[in-house]
Amino acid sequence: MCEDGFYIYSDGQRYYFVYSERGTENKYNVTDNLFEIMYWATSSMTDLLAIR
Repeated sequence: MCEDGFYIYSDGQRYYFVYSERGTENKYNVTDNLFEIMYWATSSMTDLLAIR
C-alpha cells in the first residue's frame, strides 16, 4: 500500500502517472509522450486547486 497522492516515474522508456487515495490507485496511466505526462500532472493539480 502506498501513501496518498500523485506519483510520476519512468522506467527509461515509458512514463507512469499514478494517483492514490485511501490506499487504492484511482488513476494509473502509462505513456511514452513527455507532453502527455505533463498534461496529466498539471491537470490533476489544477483540479485540486479549483476544488479548494
